[in-house]
Amino acid sequence: MANGYLVRITTRRLGGGEPLSEDWYAHIPERREAIAAVEKAAGVAPGGDATIRTSIGHDVLIARDVLEGEVERAP
Repeated sequence: MANGYLVRITTRRLGGGEPLSEDWYAHIPERREAIAAVEKAAGVAPGGDATIRTSIGHDVLIARDVLEGEVERAP
C-alpha cells in the first residue's frame, strides 16, 4: 500500500499553447484525499486537472521532508 503520491497539476494557459503543469508530493495514503489536498494547496482553478503520477513510500516522503498528512510542491 502506498503511503503517498506524486500528483501532477495541469492547467490551461489563457492565451493557448502548452498547458502549465507542476508536481506535488502528498503524504496521504487515500488517493482521493491526496488529490483534494493538493488541489486545495495549489489553488487549482476550475478547468484544472490533478492526476496521480505514481505512488511513493513513507520513507521516501520523509526523506523529502514531507510529513504525514502534508503536501509539498516537488522541486
